Amino acid sequence: MVLGVARACPHAVVATQGHALRTDDFVATLAFEAAIHYLDITVALPGTEPAAPAAVGLVRQVLDALAGRPLPAHWDDVTCALECTGRLPVTAADIGALGPLAGSLPLIS
Repeated sequence: MVLGVARACPHAVVATQGHALRTDDFVATLAFEAAIHYLDITVALPGTEPAAPAAVGLVRQVLDALAGRPLPAHWDDVTCALECTGRLPVTAADIGALGPLAGSLPLIS
């Protein structure tokens, strides 16, 4: 869906906040932010709809890229999003799995 929106835009580059981004990167950035903020709002609210799998999958792809390697496979995408953005504390076991990368968390805040 995100790429469809980007393809529909007649401009190859979008200027925002003093930066120029390719349209697909700009739309992906908005989708990333929307997914993270959806988790901020709903993660502790019982009965809310979970975040869309494609949205948290995109978040994980971005976080893997920022980390420079795949993040622990035992994390589901929501846990990955919450721990790597500082919204949940990283457990001792996860610190061990991350090794030196643990000192870089949060990857984005």
